[in-house]
Amino acid sequence: MDPVIEVYGYALKLKLTNVTNNIYVVITNDLDDSAKTFHDTDIGQDGFITWFESENNLMRTYSVKVYSNHEGCTSELYREFTVELPKFNPCVQYIECQKDFAKDIEMCQPFIFSNKKTNDEIREYKKQIKEAYEKYEKSEAKKNEEKANEDNVTYDNVVDKATIMFQLLSLVVQY
Repeated sequence: MDPVIEVYGYALKLKLTNVTNNIYVVITNDLDDSAKTFHDTDIGQDGFITWFESENNLMRTYSVKVYSNHEGCTSELYREFTVELPKFNPCVQYIECQKDFAKDIEMCQPFIFSNKKTNDEIREYKKQIKEAYEKYEKSEAKKNEEKANEDNVTYDNVVDKATIMFQLLSLVVQY
């Protein structure tokens, strides 16, 4: 029997709203110029037009064009804007990024807004992870030391109190 290997991936769930029978929307991306056209008939039961982008190893910039669907001005461009979507960050899978101490480091975020990292940026991220890990280690060491000191203080207090009680009893017995 072949071993089962679980594969996890990330996909961006994109939702488009406010598409009525008076307009339609054409969306293209800067990677392959493929166009998707959405009409009010594409609206799902949740009230949104929804699609997934699972090929997210590169950032994408979408061009969104809203056109009229009215008689007399059909296909007239009402509005055009762009939307930039992040790309999946494979660094999030590094063991260092799985630790609590790394959760705020940009390099360990699941999605990022950069297609390329310079060597200096990568060195800076590695430095951030190292510093965060060292801070984490110091914090853990301090917690362990405080715990050990608590245990010792408690033990010492019990020993001291028992010694004092024994000395008091000795004095009472002597007199």
